[in-house]
Amino acid sequence: MSQRLEDIKRRKQVLISRAAAQRSELTYLTLTVNKPLRFIDDVLAVIRAFRLHPVLAGVAVSSLLVTSRHRLLLWAGRIYTGWEIYQAIREQWPRRR
Repeated sequence: MSQRLEDIKRRKQVLISRAAAQRSELTYLTLTVNKPLRFIDDVLAVIRAFRLHPVLAGVAVSSLLVTSRHRLLLWAGRIYTGWEIYQAIREQWPRRR
C-alpha cells in the first residue's frame, strides 16, 4: 500500500508542476496579447462614441479636412495621452454606489 501512496504522491507532484508551468505560459501569452486587444478596445470605444453622438463624428471629420497633417498628428497624440491618463485615473478612482 505504501508503494501505491508513493506513486500517487509522485503523480500529484508532477501534476502540480505541470499546472504551474501551464499557468506561467498562460500568463506570458496573456501579456503578449494584452496590448493589441487593448488597442482594439479603444478603437471600438471610439466607434461606439461616434455611433452614439453623430455630431462628434461630423466634427472629427471636418477637423480632419481642415487641419494640416503635422498639427493633426500632434493633437491625436495629445488626445490619446489624455485618454490614457483618464483611463488610469478611472481605474484607481473608487466607484460610488
